[in-house]
Parts: sequence; structure tokens; C-alpha cells
Amino acid sequence: MNLKIMGRGANVNILKKIVFYQFYIIVIIISIICLSAKPAAYAASASINVSQDVATDSSIIDENKAHPMINPVTDNSGSINVNWVGSVLDYEPPLTYERAAVKFSLAGITGTITTATFKFYVVDVEGSPVVNIIPTEDDTWNETDSSPAFPTYNAENILYSMPVTPDDCEKFKEFNVKDYIQSCVDAGKTNVVFVLTGIEGEGLCDFNFVSNQDDNTDLWSKLDLTYTPVPTPPTVTGPEYTGDTRPTWSWSTGGGGNGTFRYKLDDDDLSLGATTTTSLSYTPGSDLSNGSHTLYVQESNGVIPARWSDSGSFTITVVLPAPVVSSISPTSGPSAGGTSITISGTGFTGATGVKFGSTAATGYTVDSDTSITATSPAGSGTVDVTVTTSGGTSATGSGDQFTYILDNGGLNYDLSVWATTPSMTVYDGKLYTTWVENTSGHTQIRVKKYNGTTWENADSGSLNMDTQKGAYNPILMPYGSDLYLAWYEETGADYQVYGREYNRTANSWENVEDLSYSANKAFNVKLAACNNILYAVWLENNGIKNQVRAKVFAGSTWNQADPGTLNCDPAQKATLPSVAVYSNTLFAAWSEKGNIRVKKYDGGTSWSTADNNTSINIDSTKFADMPILLADSSNLYIIWAEQDNSGIYQIRAKKYNGTSWDQIDSGSLNDSSSQDASMLNGTVYNNILYAAWTENGKVKIKSYASGTWKTADDINYDLSKASSGPAFAEYDSKLYVSWKEGSGTADKIRAKVYAGE
Repeated sequence: MNLKIMGRGANVNILKKIVFYQFYIIVIIISIICLSAKPAAYAASASINVSQDVATDSSIIDENKAHPMINPVTDNSGSINVNWVGSVLDYEPPLTYERAAVKFSLAGITGTITTATFKFYVVDVEGSPVVNIIPTEDDTWNETDSSPAFPTYNAENILYSMPVTPDDCEKFKEFNVKDYIQSCVDAGKTNVVFVLTGIEGEGLCDFNFVSNQDDNTDLWSKLDLTYTPVPTPPTVTGPEYTGDTRPTWSWSTGGGGNGTFRYKLDDDDLSLGATTTTSLSYTPGSDLSNGSHTLYVQESNGVIPARWSDSGSFTITVVLPAPVVSSISPTSGPSAGGTSITISGTGFTGATGVKFGSTAATGYTVDSDTSITATSPAGSGTVDVTVTTSGGTSATGSGDQFTYILDNGGLNYDLSVWATTPSMTVYDGKLYTTWVENTSGHTQIRVKKYNGTTWENADSGSLNMDTQKGAYNPILMPYGSDLYLAWYEETGADYQVYGREYNRTANSWENVEDLSYSANKAFNVKLAACNNILYAVWLENNGIKNQVRAKVFAGSTWNQADPGTLNCDPAQKATLPSVAVYSNTLFAAWSEKGNIRVKKYDGGTSWSTADNNTSINIDSTKFADMPILLADSSNLYIIWAEQDNSGIYQIRAKKYNGTSWDQIDSGSLNDSSSQDASMLNGTVYNNILYAAWTENGKVKIKSYASGTWKTADDINYDLSKASSGPAFAEYDSKLYVSWKEGSGTADKIRAKVYAGE
């Protein structure tokens, strides 16, 4: 057997080959990594000459302080303009220091600072000086006028403290200020200032360096930089408008970056929460809402830690069609809420809200793109039901209207019997309504109260003096802390006027009194309260003619408040009185011999004329009746019905000017002048006068503001039914109205929040 013995040299050759191949593999791997790496970011350099410098001038001494130099100072040879730093010889008074400051502009310097060298050219060295390099925020000073100033600084903020030796002469002395310059760039500063100090108060121990007052700019102080600037903002694009809820934004580099981007939607602060990517597009992962959306994109300069470009941005407006509500069913429900309705229309997918007026539905379910089931919240009046999606909110229209039935179909205690002549007022934070209701052939006085959501009983049964007699035209009036009710009631062949007080604790009516002056017929009572005093005015027959009578209630008893009658002529019959309080004065109006007359109460039993002792009729030759006084804090109005040439009652109106009455209509207010008007009432709400009456079997309402009358009627729940006798009250900053409305079986007392014009 022949064996080939390999010596040590062969082993060495094998090892060399192994090392060579290992090195070759490493080179290949590094090449692959380099090829796949991000492109190198753009690098820049700058050698920035001092833009301004300043030094103390030992030739200017004031209050033992060295002032900034105004005139150039030279080196020891007298040929180079320099700044001196250190300690100088004593003068009188002593001057023991020299200081200098240099300013550099950082305009255009951005991104990551790789190197930053501050340097100054040393000319002379005397003694063994040192130099302290101190940065300062103060980049303003003055060395060219009569008020020189040196920049302020904190002597403890020293970057460097180094000796300056003769070996440093005629060359630049350099300092690494990279970290400080980076902090200035990151903070957005446009200037950097270094204060140079030295040994002070030790005789001659200083040095100088070339100032920017020397002609040789090559020797000026310099700030040499290498840096990687931030890139130019990316260019972002996309569709300006789109119906797509997930549109795509695209962008391209603005230059100077390394191809790494970060972005954020609808937020221009990308320092937190931004998404980093190398992609050049973005599509949202979920649907965007209707409206404008802006994507902000920045590019990195590729250095660690990265500095980012300003944002490029683009706004895409998502335009989606708003949902459409075409109908709802049912169209009404109780004011307490809880009615389940079906909303029909289009574009309901993704609905984010359903509202009844301005109030959110108690709950809703999107059944399909064309149907929603919603539950009504508590409310009042007629409201629009709207649906909201990212495309917007449905437009309102007649098909979306839901009516809150304030009275649950009628306030009657017994809905099978008729009721009439409601009256309303507000007391103790609740809305009270009274009326008469037919029971076994006799009209009974009943009362309910409304707490904003539900109606509650405010009596324990009929309030009549005698339930076997008919009662009529009840009226409510709060005064002080009490609530008073007045009405007139049959006593056999005649009527008497009665009153009761409400005990809210016991929910009962007490202290019934007969207000009539005599046993003769007394009726049509009206109440008014002024200055915590309650007044009652009614008609009472004196055995010959009906007279307007009055009493005042001072808290315990009713006292006479007239001289025996308010009639202007006691020989003439009076009808249908009305009262109102205006400017803390009680006014009363009535019809007497077909003329509307007005008086005001002067106290005691005294009344004075408020109509210049004459009729306020539009035409005093025509018969007028049914006056209604209406007042707020600023105005007193009167409306009444006056016959025209055909004997048809027309609604007319005037306003009191303090001494007389000014006409505020341009003719009849009737809806149709061929139809009689009757059963007048009204109110003043939000500085608007509302006049109401019954005409052709329906309640009619008109409003008056700024000299203009407008129709504001149709309060019926069922427009095919008759209605009459409206009454008004302001409750919870809303105008409420009650009235009698037919139902096909029995007339009911109905109530609504008045929607206005």
C-alpha cells in the first residue's frame, strides 16, 4: 500500500483556501445586504461664517464695567481686527475682564447633525489664558450706537473650558458642538450664540481671535457642519371627491429621503401614533364618515434617530347621499313616549342615530336599508323623525312627522261624555286645566294637572257646590302661593258666582265662597292677580240690567272693589267682561249697549276710564261684543267681535298707548268675512300677540308681530271635527293650548304644545 504523506505546508494551503472562501461568502452577503438596503439619505455640509460678534472694549469704562466694543480693536501688531478674551491690566477705575460673543445663522440647517465644529482663529496669547465656551439664548446685542449692550448668559452653562497656549496662535482652535447644535436645530432655532470668557481679575492673561470686522473673512470664526437634512415633504394625491367610504391616498417622495414614510389620518401631529411604512399608498380599513378627511405623510431622512420632513397632505371629501325618510307608522303616540314606530325610506344602512325632533329615540334597530324600528322618547307637539348616517341626516318633510298626543286622546275624566270651556294656568311648576264635564245631565267642574310628562287628577270629584246643578265657565288663577278657582253655577232659576282655594298638599279644593253681591243672577266671572292680590270681575243683575261687578281678595276675605257697578251707564246692560293686568294696574273691558268699554282700577272701590269715555269700536254705530284683554310686560291689547254691515261678527284688534287705543288691524281678522266669529280668547307669548276665536265650527288663530298678522291655526287633532273655546298658558317656556274638539261621539277637552306659525 502506498501512502501519500502530506506535510505542514499542505495543511497551510488548505487553510488559506478555506479562509479565502469564507471571506468571499462574507463579501457576497454584505453586497446582498447593501443592494437590498434603503437608498442613502442626502448628506450636506456647511461652513458658516460668524454673522456677528461682539467683545468688551477695555478703552470704554463706565461704573467699573466694560462696554461692548464700538470701534475695531487690533492685535498686538496693530494689523488684524480682533476680539480680546481674558484678564487685562488694571485701569482707573479697575477693569479686570474682557469677553466676546459670536453669532451664527442656522437658516436652512435641518435634520440630523453629523458633525459640528465651532472654531476661531487665535492671533495673540498673553500669559496663560483659558477660554470658556458658553451658549446663550440671547441672540440680540448692540455695539454700533450710544447704548451698547452685551448678550446675557449663564456662566454655569459651560460647554468647554480649555487653555489657550502660544501653540494655538495663527491657527483655528476647534470645539465639537454637535450635540448642542442638534438641540438647536430640533428646537427650530435660527441663530446660535456662544459667549467666550476667560480668566478674569488676574492681571494680564488673555488672548485674541480674528473678529468679523477684519477684512480677511477666511479667518473669521466659523461653524463647520455636516448634516443630513430633512427631506422635502412628500406629494400626496387622491380623488378630491368620492362616494367610496374607503378611498385610497397615494404619495411620492419629495426628495432627500430614504423611502421610509409615516402617515396619520385626520391628525397633523405625527409624533405619536403614526403608522410607518415603505408603501406609497394608504386605504382605510374601515368606512370613513361623510365629509372631509386629510391624510398627512412625512418621509424620514434615514438617520437614526430619524428626523422627518414636514407633512405633505391631501384632503379627500367623502360625499354620501343622506338617508331619506318617506313615511312613519304610526304617526302619533303618547307624550310619555314608548311608541314603537316603523320608519320607511332609503339609505338606512349604518345608521348612527334616530331622533324625534331634537331628542334621540329611546332605541332603534336597523331592519334593512329601507326600514328602521324605533321607540319614541317622551316629547310634545309635532316633530320630525330623522335618521342620521355617515351620509348626513335625512331632510324633514310631511312624511316624517310624529305627533305627541299630549292629552292621551282627551282630558275628560269620562271620555264617553262631552266636556267644554277649558281654562289653563301654571302653578307650582305644573300646568293646570279646568273645564266642565257633563255627568248625568249636569255639567261638573273638573281639574287636571300636567307635570311635563303625564296628566294627574287635581280633584277628588266634582267641584260643584251642588252636583245636581250645572256649573259653567270655570277659571283658574294663581296668586301668591295659592291657586284659586272661580265659576258660576245654577241655584234654581238663577246663577251665583263661587270660588275655591286649592290645597296642593291634600290635592283638594277648600274654602268655598259665594262671591255674588246678591241672590240675583251672577255669571261670567273672570280672575286676575296683581301684586299678590286677587281680583274677580263678573256680571250680576241688579234686578233690571246686568252690571259689571268687582271684588278684591286680600288673603282672607273678599272685599267690594266697585262703587256698585262698573257700567258706564247702569241703565244699560253689560255683557262678557274681560280683565288683564298691565303695568301693575288692573284693566277691565266689557260690552255695553253694543260698545266696547274699558276701565282701570284705582284702588278701593274707585275705577277710572281707560277709553276716553267713549266706545273703542272701529265703528261705534255697529254692535260689538266679546272683548278680550291680553297683556304682557310691555303691551296691552284688546280683541273683540264687531258686526259688519251684514251683521256678521268680525274680529278686530287695538293696542293701548297709555291714554287711548290704536288700531292694529287693517280690517277683519276673520278667516272668511262671511262667517261669524265667536268664543274669543288669546295670549301674548314671546312678544307675539295670538288672537283666537271660533269660526265656521273651527278654532282659528292669528299672530301679530312687527305690524303684521299671520295665520297660525289648525290646532285640531282631527281637522274634520268641530272645535271651539281655545285657552292658552305658557309652561316650561312653551305655549300650550287646550280646546274642545268633537270626536264623533262626545266632545273632548284636547291639549297640545302649540307649534306656532
